[in-house]
Amino acid sequence: MLTAYKQRYLMTMQPLYDDLDVWEGIDPGNMWFFNKLQVSRYLGYKCGPAGIPVPEPARYVVRPCINLLGMGRGAEIKWLENDTHELVEPGYFWCEEFIGRHISVDYTEGEPILAVEGLRDISDPLWKWLGWKRIDYAPPFPRICDQIVGHRPHINVEFIGDKVIEIHFRHNPDWKDVPDDVNTLIPVYKETSDKHFMPNPEHKRLGFILRK
Repeated sequence: MLTAYKQRYLMTMQPLYDDLDVWEGIDPGNMWFFNKLQVSRYLGYKCGPAGIPVPEPARYVVRPCINLLGMGRGAEIKWLENDTHELVEPGYFWCEEFIGRHISVDYTEGEPILAVEGLRDISDPLWKWLGWKRIDYAPPFPRICDQIVGHRPHINVEFIGDKVIEIHFRHNPDWKDVPDDVNTLIPVYKETSDKHFMPNPEHKRLGFILRK
């Protein structure tokens, strides 16, 4: 039977693709990376938990501090004036809204191996995407990742513009089994007969249509 240490070591050798799998072997010193409020505060963003007033009236991203199920569950844009007791649920936090390209990058040993850009209609909820496409540009490996305890070679980071918004100790699960000649994934939210459909159900998504 493998010891807990050996299990954690083996998990670092090949990339994982599910935060629930990462949870099983994560070092306690890395637990804060799951907490998006802590990451945002560390990076110096304007942010705070439910109950803390916002610094000025504006649009803010409100979402759970921890969400291991992905797909932007519970995340939305809200106009907040000052007090957040009634508008932000316990266990949620608010953060300033960033404008720019939404880019997801897989890094191995600090080097980008996959970068994709998410395309969405600004009127859609934050979990809904029009598509994800491979891109040639990837931001440098973020310095915040220098705080990782132990050897975690496979990291996924999501950016809006040059701002880090999420860090995962895994790679992008949507692209795990996608052929190298496919450049775009189009999310499917209702039944389709498209011959290029690839099942990949999660939350309200049924899968993707693959485009070269």
